[in-house]
Amino acid sequence: MNKQKVIHVRAAEPDDWRAVHAIMTAPVAAACAFGTPYQGPERYRRQLAEPGQDHWLLACAGNEAVGAVILMPQVPARRAHCARLAIVVRDDWQRRGVGAQLMKSALDLADNWLGIGRIELEVFIDNIAAISLYRRFGFDTEGCSRGFALRNGVLVDAYRMARLRGIAPWVSPAAGATIAA
Repeated sequence: MNKQKVIHVRAAEPDDWRAVHAIMTAPVAAACAFGTPYQGPERYRRQLAEPGQDHWLLACAGNEAVGAVILMPQVPARRAHCARLAIVVRDDWQRRGVGAQLMKSALDLADNWLGIGRIELEVFIDNIAAISLYRRFGFDTEGCSRGFALRNGVLVDAYRMARLRGIAPWVSPAAGATIAA
């Protein structure tokens, strides 16, 4: 198969469910994501048919979808400035710049169109390529969740990472400080 450079990112459409299923269930991608194997395609057909507030973007090489990113704005009013992010690249297209293209598009959408100030994600601590990508785009590690998810019969730790935009940096409260009512 001739691998051409990823030339565009576009919004996913309802008819893209087969391509999204192929991306999400490829062995390496599925092991790095937090879903379970053997997901049927119906799940993705429903999600793309009725995405709600979620924004699905696809990276395409020509007409072929090779990666996906989902930006999920948070619903409770007090978290309206936040969104969760999940990104998956098809196994045969990893380490070819697809993740960076998807990240640029998702951050443009979040920053310039949705007014999202905080983007959150989880990533297995051994997914070095993904962690490197997230750090390159301004995500910081906020903590480690021990035994976060079961993968191949073993509990694996995950980092909680976030990218903040327009939010003051955290400062440790003085000892004995209280929260104002």
